[in-house]
Amino acid sequence: NDADYIFLDAGNDYVHQRNDIRDAINKGVDVLVVFPSYPDSLVQVLDEAYQKGIKIVLADRASDKIKYHNFVGTNDVQIGQMAAEYILANLHGNITVIELMGPRQSITANQRHAGFTAAFKHNANISVDHVLYGNWNAVDSFRAVDSVLSAGYVPDVIFAHNDMQAYNARLACRKHHMSPVIIGVDGVALAGGGVDMVLNGDIDATFYNPTAAKESVKNAMALLRGENIEQTEWLEPFLIDKS
Repeated sequence: NDADYIFLDAGNDYVHQRNDIRDAINKGVDVLVVFPSYPDSLVQVLDEAYQKGIKIVLADRASDKIKYHNFVGTNDVQIGQMAAEYILANLHGNITVIELMGPRQSITANQRHAGFTAAFKHNANISVDHVLYGNWNAVDSFRAVDSVLSAGYVPDVIFAHNDMQAYNARLACRKHHMSPVIIGVDGVALAGGGVDMVLNGDIDATFYNPTAAKESVKNAMALLRGENIEQTEWLEPFLIDKS
């Protein structure tokens, strides 16, 4: 109630986001709550903000190159591990896997990949044969999976790094009359979101990935009041399936 809010949406464009942040600095804001598209692209502009005494809350994605006062989000390595554990608990025998990642340069995607593949290091029955890049969009996700299936590959499981990619992997599989287990991430409980996808049978499971919106604003207000808060606040993901 004691603060004015400015909401800016860069549309996942890191150049636009960097410019938005610089404009906010020039307007004299007291705190920045930033959901970075690509954190490393914001190092310089956020350092400028930090040096000017502006409080910085990073949400969802962080980087060890950025100075900040608070980070709130999920552990993406943990999400990858949880997806692997779901496969190990629910499938048996020799398992063939496609991993459908986000962009190559995405910290989130690379951390999920690291957690996912590490869980299989000592299990010879699990073969992650194809690591594809869906780039957080429907067209690339469909094309990447369709290309591999067209070459004759038959997966038992597809782990997609978000639910939209998972859904488009399913569309590619339906084109080829295949029915692998498909796992996503996000678990949004909105119409057409991950929860609906599970209930409708479009995907088999997803992991709820808290957005950090409420927590990041709460922490920003605490910093403005001069309160001491933990620099890192981890939010817990959880499994959503039909069980």
